[in-house]
Amino acid sequence: MPPSLVNDDPHKREQRLLERIKELDLAHRNRLRATGVGQALSLRYLRQLAQRLVTPPKTVRAGRVDAPAPGEMSLAPVGHACVQIVTSRARVLTDPLLTEFVFGLRRAIMPALTGPDRDDVTCILLSHGHRDHLHPPSLRRLPKTSLVVAPPGFETTLARLGFPQVVTLAPEESCQHGDLTLTAVAARHEGGGRGAGANGYVVQGPEVAVFFAGDTGYFSGFQEIGRRFRPDAVLLPIGGYAPLPLRATHMSPLDAAYALEDLQARLLVPIAFGVLPLGYEPLDEPPRWLRAACEARGLTERLALLAPGERVTLRRPT
Repeated sequence: MPPSLVNDDPHKREQRLLERIKELDLAHRNRLRATGVGQALSLRYLRQLAQRLVTPPKTVRAGRVDAPAPGEMSLAPVGHACVQIVTSRARVLTDPLLTEFVFGLRRAIMPALTGPDRDDVTCILLSHGHRDHLHPPSLRRLPKTSLVVAPPGFETTLARLGFPQVVTLAPEESCQHGDLTLTAVAARHEGGGRGAGANGYVVQGPEVAVFFAGDTGYFSGFQEIGRRFRPDAVLLPIGGYAPLPLRATHMSPLDAAYALEDLQARLLVPIAFGVLPLGYEPLDEPPRWLRAACEARGLTERLALLAPGERVTLRRPT
């Protein structure tokens, strides 16, 4: 990790952050500045949409994600931004997206979630109100006994969906669930609702912690989250970044590699790629670019590129 990221001098931290933002902006401009790239990307996107409509989604055989030993935490991507975070006393599902179609888009891979795991969900963590993150048809499939944690502004929507236990958290607010402390943190993204915001969340267990970013652009908050919480693993989105203006509120794979350094985490599990064509980039581009970015920055051993249905279990570092 670059020493300047952990320097306690606020002025030096701010200087280094500005340098990193300039590095990222230049790298992305160089990658996407080809003449006529906007038109080429838009035509490619339309072809990608047409192909998805006539191609059935791939199904994966999802195994049951059993509760790990006390003090451990299992992460199991379901697809898009939906991940199971499982401990011995809680089963959290982030931004559930469990249907084949979402606002007319057909997913490339069906959700990797067994019926028993779905029925065992104890907490639903919602980052913001965009349809691919707060998806009413998917929420209707989940136990109404689940605690729902969301940013302020979605109380009425969630009550109409039949969830009696709703906790709204603004950034810096926390709540307890099972053996977990759930803390809302800021995100650089629109909330997707009238007056509503967007959250990331730090999910802290007795021994390990994970940061779920939801949907966000690269911003200074990653360094602060890293200093305060030192998460063991981070769930960072890496899709929907092309064309270039989308980077204001979405991260590219290169942004995620820089954010991993800022967050000082042991492990990056990328999310929000390969399922829905939300940006102009090909569905298979984000993981390839992320691998290359991590190799270039010496981060390969900290990358866990999990497909839906795979999982990793976190333990306290020895």
